[in-house]
Amino acid sequence: MRIKPIEIERFHEKYIVDEESGCWIWQAATSGRGYGTMKIGGRKEAAHRISYDIHKGPIPEGMLGCHKCDVRLCVNPDHIFLGTNLDNTRDMISKGRERYVGQKGASNPKAILDDKKVIEIIKLIAKGMTNRAIANRFGVSHGTVSLIRLGKCWPDIPRPDNENFKPYRSLRSPAAKNAASLFLGDA
Repeated sequence: MRIKPIEIERFHEKYIVDEESGCWIWQAATSGRGYGTMKIGGRKEAAHRISYDIHKGPIPEGMLGCHKCDVRLCVNPDHIFLGTNLDNTRDMISKGRERYVGQKGASNPKAILDDKKVIEIIKLIAKGMTNRAIANRFGVSHGTVSLIRLGKCWPDIPRPDNENFKPYRSLRSPAAKNAASLFLGDA
């Protein structure tokens, strides 16, 4: 990318220096993924890539500007290194920052709940509130609350020794027992 002197001036007006970390924290526009952005020659570019280009030279095709500091808004060129997508992924994994949909609990990138909310849900289950009522209150599915009730979701949060946490609670009713025996062939 070709950066004009006036754009370099504008760039240096758009961040503040965090003395403690050394990060240059971007204060202007951001992308939907949390990275700083700025227009260069009429095109929106990532601010950390602009910084690298200004201070260290152009970024070769196919290379990423990766953050050593893991701060997406940082534009300090000393905190940015070049790497492939694989390099960036390895860096993320080595720092324990990987997030993927199969992760449990709050580390799941699609998690709506956190430990505090799950503790509240467990208390409501213990009081006998229905899965549907709890789900409506917390904006999650009935199935999510059911998995919490059964200890299959958020298993690291302790459940009280309470009748409401026993699996297959519905099979205690006569109608459910009858239906189950017919289904299982015990009749």
